[in-house]
Amino acid sequence: MVPAHVMLFSVSPLVWITVIIILVVVFGASKLPEIARNVGKSAKVLKEELNDLTEDTKSDGRVIEGQNDTTADNSAKTDPTSGNGAAQ
Repeated sequence: MVPAHVMLFSVSPLVWITVIIILVVVFGASKLPEIARNVGKSAKVLKEELNDLTEDTKSDGRVIEGQNDTTADNSAKTDPTSGNGAAQ
């Protein structure tokens, strides 16, 4: 099966021309630049949000790793089998 992003670029020019003609008929030629501009702005915002989310996820991962190390150190200090003499 061919991935969707490959199929997008394998569409014939006749199909693209048909889609453009339908868009002009439905929205009108004067509205198309405004629609394209709004779609571009929306795509830019989406990309920025995805980058922010990726950065947040990476930074959260670092904090969690640090917390795990601290937890391991604390459990070693309170382990009754460690020979600290507290539980005899």
